[in-house]
Order: sequence, then structure tokens, then C-alpha cells
Amino acid sequence: MESVEARESLEMVERIVAASSRRLCLAGEFFLVWGVVSCGMDVVSQLIDFGVWPASAVWLWAALIGFGIAFTVVRMRSLALRAERVSLLLREFLSVLWVTVGIAVICDVFGWRLFPGWGSAAIWNVVAAIVLFYVGTHSNWRATLAGVIAIGSFIVANYVTNGTGFVLGAGMLFSYGAFGLAEMLSPE
Repeated sequence: MESVEARESLEMVERIVAASSRRLCLAGEFFLVWGVVSCGMDVVSQLIDFGVWPASAVWLWAALIGFGIAFTVVRMRSLALRAERVSLLLREFLSVLWVTVGIAVICDVFGWRLFPGWGSAAIWNVVAAIVLFYVGTHSNWRATLAGVIAIGSFIVANYVTNGTGFVLGAGMLFSYGAFGLAEMLSPE
């Protein structure tokens, strides 16, 4: 076997191993941005609820969501240009993510009577916990810890009568956002 053939064979083996890896490598910046966006939305809602900001401040939601979507689209495009192939595990993760987010959107949009007020915001803490626990099942202790924080904030928010939005927002910031930051800073 010549060196060119050997190098091509090694590259093929590396691609196969990368595609079948059981380690779930994620872009932490997505978690960080959406943790901050979610926290911001909860804080805006709480400040409106307290009467500190006028009801018209709800337009800040659109700005936050617009920023999150714009960041996601731009970042996904840049990652797609560099990624030759997506691992089976990453495809499974994306499926779990889309299913949970899709169900949450349906609950928020069509279940407004069933999930009034803070219930609608709390759905997203549950979604965050599901996604983080899924990542945690693939040997990521940071995700498991973040999942505990997300579900813990949901539980605590249930008992807080004044400041529920702050608790839910902190839960998103210190679970989803903190996990994203930890992934970005992790040498693994």
C-alpha cells in the first residue's frame, strides 16, 4: 500500500469513528444564547407583571427571539460549511431537540388555557431539563447538573408567589446558559 492510499484509508477510518462516536459534542454557544434569551424573556415578563415596565415592553420578547433565531441561523450556516458529516448521535440529539421544542411551541400556542401565566414560561424550563438530561445520558456530567438546576428552578418557581419569572429566568440562565458556557470553556 502506498502512502497516499494509506493516508486515504486512515482518513476514511477517522470519518467512520467520528460518525459513530458515543460522545455528544455540541456547540455550547447555542445553549448560552438561548439560555440568555429565555432568561431575558422571563425577566421582561416579571418586570411587566410587577408594573415596573409597561405592557408594551412585551416587544422586547420579539427582539430577544429575533436575536436568538438570527444567531442560530448564522451560526448553523457557518457550522454547516465546515461539517462534512453529522454523527448519528448528533442527529438523534437534534431529533430530541426538535421534538421537545415543537411540543413546547404547540403547548404554548394552543394550550394557553391549560398553561396560563407562568405555566407557559415554565414549559421551557421543562424542555431545557429534557434536553440537558438527554445530553447527560451520553456521559456529560455538566449537562446532568444543568438539568437538575433546570428542573429545580421549575419546582422552586411553583412555590414562589412573588417573583416566579425571576426564578424561572435564573433557572434558564444557570442551567441552559451555564451549560453552554461550560461546554465552550471545556478542553474536552
